[in-house]
Amino acid sequence: MSRRNNRKREGVVGAILAFPDGILTLCCFAVPLVVIVLYSFWKIDLTTFTVTTNWNLGNYGDIFKSIYLQALLRSILITLATVVGCLLLGLPIAYFIASCKGKLQLLMIGAIVIPFWTSFVVRTYAWLELLGAHGVITQALVHMHLVADGTDLRYSTTAVIIGMVYSYLPMMILPVYSTFEQLDQPLLEAAADLGKTPSQAFFQIVMPSKQNVDDWQCHRQRIPNHRQLSARCGALVRAHGRSAAHHHRKADHAVEESTMKLRQHWFSAVMSAVVFVFLFLPIIVVFKDAFNANKTLLTWGGATFTWFGEALSSERFRSAFLTGIGIAVVVMLLSMVLASLGAIGMSKMSGKAKGAYDSLVFLRITLPEIVIVVGLFVVARMLGFKLGPAWVVIAQTLIYSAYAFVTISARLTNISGLYEKAAQDLGASQARIVWTITLPLLAPSIFVGGLLAFTFSLDSVVAPTFLGAETIPLLIMGMIKKGVSAEVNAIGVIMSVFNFLVLLIVVKFIGIKQVAGSAVKGS
Repeated sequence: MSRRNNRKREGVVGAILAFPDGILTLCCFAVPLVVIVLYSFWKIDLTTFTVTTNWNLGNYGDIFKSIYLQALLRSILITLATVVGCLLLGLPIAYFIASCKGKLQLLMIGAIVIPFWTSFVVRTYAWLELLGAHGVITQALVHMHLVADGTDLRYSTTAVIIGMVYSYLPMMILPVYSTFEQLDQPLLEAAADLGKTPSQAFFQIVMPSKQNVDDWQCHRQRIPNHRQLSARCGALVRAHGRSAAHHHRKADHAVEESTMKLRQHWFSAVMSAVVFVFLFLPIIVVFKDAFNANKTLLTWGGATFTWFGEALSSERFRSAFLTGIGIAVVVMLLSMVLASLGAIGMSKMSGKAKGAYDSLVFLRITLPEIVIVVGLFVVARMLGFKLGPAWVVIAQTLIYSAYAFVTISARLTNISGLYEKAAQDLGASQARIVWTITLPLLAPSIFVGGLLAFTFSLDSVVAPTFLGAETIPLLIMGMIKKGVSAEVNAIGVIMSVFNFLVLLIVVKFIGIKQVAGSAVKGS
């Protein structure tokens, strides 16, 4: 009877904790989606924009008009090509990273995380220069006689696919690497002992593997217990007691092992080098052109800081930067509060309530951002509200708090329930348990989830476009309509450096592997 009462009490506490996030989801997610569904059955006069509530399926029939059908089919084609491209490039490098150990593995993970953390708009518009008539990629193809001289590859389906693959490749690599790392290594070692090549082991063991890896917990944070800590401390003591000759032998063995691994996985190593060039080339181009004294950017005119001075002195840039930072900070704080309360609340729920709440969070991630934002836009216009930064904050908090929620809830599943049970046995209330035990244990994940929301908000394009707020991404997109200039690149470098500093702060607190794991959960 007491257990049943405790479960009911925990369920009530969970509902109370999840209530703020639930209200936000109901009012700003569920209601706008219902409005969009209703609008899909109504007629809208495109001249006066008045809505006629006559129920019909005419809007769905219009999908098969050539203008919409072509766009739909083109989108599906680009999506499939992006998936195939990400698989072909992502699988070898993910497998290679998982096969490496120590500092080399950490270095490669960092090399994947840095482009992922760099501004989406900045690393995407750089391809306009690379694929232009005088771009590096185009000129390389000209020298290989694959395209004619003067060919401009920009604004084509091929260019869109390249940009999409480039943008989403880190999101393919990190989850796949996390899965590969959890494979049973003795199986691979046994395959090698039986004479299997790395490619045979990959296709016959790795790919068919049926290991059950939770989609939401692709890379769990690991906290060593006291035995592991004792073993590590003992290993350190023994290591310091070894002779210098033994250290040299060990170092030589490590070098030989690394060399052998590179020989075994030569194809993955070559593909990894290609992928790293692919990921960093646009970023390098942006940084190079930001310091180019030649405003046309066609040739190198020497180094200069002039464009940074022009960007920083621009009132429009300062206004967009402050607006974006202000929105991102508010979104970060709200996401940390709502996501942490929601994750803790859901962990105390049971049965259908827990499943329903988890499904709503999942929908906030899987639905396209533009659908959610358009729904809020329609509701705001219907109610006569003035659009502005406040609506951008609401939309971004609704979307990005879900990413923070996933990061926090994944950490929460790894926290032993013994702490809470011990506190309950000592007479602690549920509120005190949450405040003094659960939240401190979740602090690193809450911090990372908040910074993910901050970074995504700072780089958002859809919400500011529809809901009325000029931020740096919108400023850059407006400027590149006239062409990519040195000043645009200077703004891109400023944003990239700012994001990189945020990444350094996160790495300092939790480490690069945990950042990769959070990126996996967030993606």
